[in-house]
Amino acid sequence: MSIPIDKIYCKHWLSEADIELTYKFPRYYIEPHMAMDLRDSIHYWALVNQDFSTYDQLITRTKQLEHSIDTFVRLHEEFCLEKMLPIQIRYEPKIEKYVILDGVHRACILLYKGIVKDRFPVQFLNIV
Repeated sequence: MSIPIDKIYCKHWLSEADIELTYKFPRYYIEPHMAMDLRDSIHYWALVNQDFSTYDQLITRTKQLEHSIDTFVRLHEEFCLEKMLPIQIRYEPKIEKYVILDGVHRACILLYKGIVKDRFPVQFLNIV
């Protein structure tokens, strides 16, 4: 069993005015977060472009002191599917999507590395 990639969204704690982003997919404001397709996320964008400046802006503005560019890069470089904890998601009926509660970095790495393409296998997920 699997969930289509376009049904799994992540949330960024920002308003549209905080950081200028280009979106290819629908996004939703669920106060106080912007919910977006993983392929539009700052995390995924950083990996695809190997430019972590916008990611740095996000973690700085939102005071996510537990995150850093070095930690994200190391997670990507040392990523091991066998050691990966499941990504926590919850169904959000307002937008009819699953939203990641914990594991946006891991989800974006799975997508970037091509381990996940158009569907997320449920064994990678913990649906709460």
